[in-house]
Amino acid sequence: MRFRGLMALAFAALCATGANGTAKELVFGSWAPTNHGSNYALEPLFKTIQEKTNGALTWKFVSGGQIVNPRSTGQALRDNLIDAGIILPTVYTKELAANNAIYNLLGFGTDTAAIAGATVETIMLNCPQCLDEYRRMGATYLAGYGPTPYRLLCSKPVKGPEDVKGEKVQSLGTAARIIKAMGATPVTLSPSDSIPGLQRGALGCVHGPYVWVRIYGLDVIKSIIEAPLGTPRAFGLFVMSGASWKNLSADQKKLLWSEMPKATAAATIRGHIVEDQHAIEEAKKHGISFVPGASLKGVMDTFNAEEIGIVAAEAKSLGVKDPEALIAKHIELIRKWEALTKDIGQDEAKFAALLQSEVYSKIDPLKW
Repeated sequence: MRFRGLMALAFAALCATGANGTAKELVFGSWAPTNHGSNYALEPLFKTIQEKTNGALTWKFVSGGQIVNPRSTGQALRDNLIDAGIILPTVYTKELAANNAIYNLLGFGTDTAAIAGATVETIMLNCPQCLDEYRRMGATYLAGYGPTPYRLLCSKPVKGPEDVKGEKVQSLGTAARIIKAMGATPVTLSPSDSIPGLQRGALGCVHGPYVWVRIYGLDVIKSIIEAPLGTPRAFGLFVMSGASWKNLSADQKKLLWSEMPKATAAATIRGHIVEDQHAIEEAKKHGISFVPGASLKGVMDTFNAEEIGIVAAEAKSLGVKDPEALIAKHIELIRKWEALTKDIGQDEAKFAALLQSEVYSKIDPLKW
């Protein structure tokens, strides 16, 4: 009740600002903390929108879970209590079943930018049911982003993957199958709930990106196995309330659309790839050891060979039509985007240009 009351007040304020037709303030509600990689995209985006509309369209950015959490974001969009937010597909396994079929292909690809580009193209150009799932939630998908590969961050010194066999490892969703494949025991815990387990030694490792050493503590993590063990995808960076998107003017839609490739590029490169590099540097300064873990490539190859059938069966059980074709298309697009992004490095402008030419230029935002 308290959540709905707060949101109702926010919505009332929104209506008041937009009623006179001279200025409109929209609300972006984010569950992500203020230091999350998505903020590298969203804060500059909102500033750009305000500047290019001379203040006629502004966004109030409310982050850190102040008004929505990952699960309540969908309902808040449906009820038009927020105008846009970030969607974590794994908390909507049934509502976003086709999107989760893409997310669950964790083991395919390790290049963050390539996976991000392939995922956006898969959802926006090759998965009508993915978009329909959002529409049934009363939402409109406008952009995604790409996290970096997950690895094993361990609370004790390890010399290789063999030292992790039999250990309890924090993981979520499909990643639990990766942890089992390498001989460890998956434990379903959120990153924040894993901290006490690591400190007490009840958990041997956690499954996450390099940047999570900041969450768990540079004094808690002792070693990191560098081999990539899956890369999440299919996050909705900018998902609008369907009603709010519809109520934008044609010029406002075109402007927002034109900025989406830049937002995806910033969240992916600056917010995740660059931040991962900073986390590595910090970890090395604190004496955390990095272990190659080359033997895990064979584990991942075997895992991937089996996973296609498992993901397809799960998706089909949730009503996804022809998941095999969707899976094959996504894997095909990963290979395409690996070639496209192989020389861009950390150049956000080049990545944004690719997203524009390969995806956004092929869609009319006025018909979206």
